[in-house]
Amino acid sequence: LLSKNVDKVFVATEKASKFMAYPEKCIVCGNPVREEITLADTAKAKQELGVVGKKVVLSFGGSLGAAMVNKAMQHLALHNKNREDIVHFHVVGRYDEGKFVKFLDENNINNPDRIIVNEYLYDIAKYMAAADIIICRCGALTIAELSCMGKASILIPSPNVAENHQFYNGKVLSDIDAAILIEEKDLNEKTITESFEKLYQNPQLIMDMGQRAKTAYNPRCVDIIYENLDL
Repeated sequence: LLSKNVDKVFVATEKASKFMAYPEKCIVCGNPVREEITLADTAKAKQELGVVGKKVVLSFGGSLGAAMVNKAMQHLALHNKNREDIVHFHVVGRYDEGKFVKFLDENNINNPDRIIVNEYLYDIAKYMAAADIIICRCGALTIAELSCMGKASILIPSPNVAENHQFYNGKVLSDIDAAILIEEKDLNEKTITESFEKLYQNPQLIMDMGQRAKTAYNPRCVDIIYENLDL
């Protein structure tokens, strides 16, 4: 809407410019991310969280939570019930109302050191840094943060957004084999556990996906914006 009245439009990806009314005004710069993300240290984060030597999984569906993501993580928690090498941090969101913990109790998944449930994480950058596998939605900034940190991910785009834009955000990483993309209509016990197993059984793939994710991040994003401002 605003592109009609401005001189320049900064966009995250080349593909994004094709959706703009005035693509000739677009400058591809990437998305800037918080300093906590750019300075995150995996080894330090693992040590601070007490998960050195563990395969760390982080999953979240946004600050309010996402029922479908929570359901998928229930399947995954049950699937990994007896694996002592995994520590799984899951953010249930404000609207879970204890359902996730109740599921764990009902299925005798009583491993407080191996599956840690939080309503919200204020220092999520630390948990992202510590994670080997991240399972989440596909907000534009989340994609930028995953890319900056170089993290392998399983992405579940929300279908309840304008023009299904989270799906296209996710494709930025899945198209370069840096993420596994599961649309919510295809999300079930089989797809989430098979996708997880593909990564869990192949540590080299996790590393390769992380390296490919980094190629989607432009560390000069803020510089490009600054250099193109007519001050």
